[in-house]
Amino acid sequence: EPGGYTKRALPLEVKRARYPSFVAASPRGLVPAMDADGELVWDSLQLVEYIDERFPGPPLLPRGDALARAKVRIWIAHCDNHIQKPYYTMLMEQEPRRREQAKATMFEGIRALAAAMSTE
Repeated sequence: EPGGYTKRALPLEVKRARYPSFVAASPRGLVPAMDADGELVWDSLQLVEYIDERFPGPPLLPRGDALARAKVRIWIAHCDNHIQKPYYTMLMEQEPRRREQAKATMFEGIRALAAAMSTE
């Protein structure tokens, strides 16, 4: 395939052999990941929290309100499980029926998020 690009998921062992520096930064072989002053940080929520606490600027998460922070984490988990995972399944799946099933699941997750975030 052109440039070696494929829509097939690579097992972690293959990623480790082909992209050792990437897997060194992201032990599960997934994005996002970053080198934080010589220490590795990976996964969306953990990176958001690290950046929020480490760098100046407007807060990424609510401050001084434990319930509001918990709700943000609930919706981040929702996005991970009900939007991001089916999205990648839809991209990588080779079987059309499963791809359509993942697409439907992803849109259900998006609709639930939109309804929860709506001010109407």
